[in-house]
Amino acid sequence: MPVVATLADELNTYLPDVGKELEDTIRHPSDFIDWMMASGTKHAFNGDLREEIFDTKKAVLTQGVYEGNERLGFRNPQRTQQISWRGHRTVSTLALFNRDIAIAKGGGKNKILDLYQDLPNKGILDPVLNLERYILTGQILDADVVTAADYAGWMTLYGPATGGKISGLANGMLQMVAPASQTTNTLNLNKSLAIGWYNQYGNIASMASEGKRVISKVISECIYNDPSRTDPEVLWVDRDSFVEYGDLRKNKLIIVDSTRKDDQASNEDYHPIDGCKTKMRYTRQMNPALDFIGTPGQYGMGYLLHGSDIEVSELEGLKVGKWEPLVGTDMTVMTMPWHMRMALLRHRRNGVITGFLNN
Repeated sequence: MPVVATLADELNTYLPDVGKELEDTIRHPSDFIDWMMASGTKHAFNGDLREEIFDTKKAVLTQGVYEGNERLGFRNPQRTQQISWRGHRTVSTLALFNRDIAIAKGGGKNKILDLYQDLPNKGILDPVLNLERYILTGQILDADVVTAADYAGWMTLYGPATGGKISGLANGMLQMVAPASQTTNTLNLNKSLAIGWYNQYGNIASMASEGKRVISKVISECIYNDPSRTDPEVLWVDRDSFVEYGDLRKNKLIIVDSTRKDDQASNEDYHPIDGCKTKMRYTRQMNPALDFIGTPGQYGMGYLLHGSDIEVSELEGLKVGKWEPLVGTDMTVMTMPWHMRMALLRHRRNGVITGFLNN
């Protein structure tokens, strides 16, 4: 018997024409995720569990020699502290009504391609945008299509978050309290018990009078706690904090794309921070007044990060699958799997700054 072509087959016929462009579109709607994937350290995905010894004592001991017969000692590094975490997998589905596909089919190839062009309006960008929002806030964009629990197997930087479902990632990585007061268990290591397992933090009581000083102080602490003495790469802040800092600096904005005709800062533009190489960039996925209620972050917040301290490993990169009939419905569906493992390492050379909107 001849095989009857389905509407899914009609969509799959043109998938080779648009597949690469479509995958580029769904993987790159977020400057933050692009930065993280490009700057992050890659590690072979050998099994879902990742473990690493966290050294907290230096291995060098220096002694004075006065007579020449002194017995030399040695320093035993503490290797009892181990961090560990696991990967997580999500599968996103995109469904189209068969009626719409049939109408497009009647209009020929161009109408089918129009369907593909319209997929961003149907939420095909949401998997990456939700990941960005979850990493930065512990929350997601649209509870109608996904819940925070679906992303709770991945890392969030937001310290007060406690909803993680994967061992080692139950809590947010970076706390908004002084290092001596940090008690969270991250990557299966308790900050209150471990040696050297903490992040930097500073709060700006008044942006006008002490904003630059607090930012510089936290950056200097990150540099001091980095054996290589390198500046954090980026200070990622919310949009309002970015604008506030621009006002403080008299809007000395670095425009990456000089061909743009509008006068609004794009996500790629940045503010240089005086006295260091750290760039301030912003993300629209943080809304302090809504996302960080009851914490210092509700008055503006930013993450100071070394990109290389974020370890990112993809077992299966986000990609588009073939269209299939959705059994029992009058719809056709595409699946988009994503299997990844990530975590922020070396916490003490990364940090959080709050209070950008305090005047």
